Amino acid sequence: ARYLAGWAGPGSRLKKLKFNLMGPNTPGDTMVMQGRLDSITSEQDVATVQVDFSGINQRGPHHMGSATLLLAR
Repeated sequence: ARYLAGWAGPGSRLKKLKFNLMGPNTPGDTMVMQGRLDSITSEQDVATVQVDFSGINQRGPHHMGSATLLLAR
């Protein structure tokens, strides 16, 4: 959620979050986050984005998921 909020910026709201945990991440591990914008819609002056994301560390995939965010204008 913090990664997505940082990307979306101040005033954005996380509407929906769905993810699967796949492997451990322990203190000292380096996590590499990736995201892909899946869709953008705009209704009544509110932009909604669908984002697919994942996190990978030295052991392999840690998590994968999707989120819906409302963006501030």
